[in-house]
Amino acid sequence: METENSFLKAELIALNKKNLSQCFELDQVALNGLWSKSQWEYELSSSSRMCIGVKRESKIVSLACGSLAKEMLDITFVAVHPSFRRQGYAKFVLSTLLIKAKESLVNNAILEVNEQNIAALNLYKNLGFKEVSIREKYYKNRFNARVMLKKI
Repeated sequence: METENSFLKAELIALNKKNLSQCFELDQVALNGLWSKSQWEYELSSSSRMCIGVKRESKIVSLACGSLAKEMLDITFVAVHPSFRRQGYAKFVLSTLLIKAKESLVNNAILEVNEQNIAALNLYKNLGFKEVSIREKYYKNRFNARVMLKKI
């Protein structure tokens, strides 16, 4: 496991359509292709979306995206390349996304997470998210989604 010095080698960037192929590739590797290329294109080009990434050696290794609506940030995507997991990248990129949202006068952040994803649940709880509801059989695999909210 790398130390915090690994962040010295990382570059935080705002993602846009130029990053489409790398975002799609990270999605394939980290989450088995949750989104199509057209969904990624929309996410990276819409003015109501905010996407932050972490690059190491010219590759995006972590990213977080969200949709801004009035005073709410709907976190739509968080991923870390498997080779960089458990090193703080998810916390780093998600915390940055929350700071950027607050700068845009957003008061709350909401997300859904697969109830089987214990690492993600722990991360979100560590960042101050509280479970507010459950969406039963929400995912393709019929697992429930935990809906979590954080005041920012």
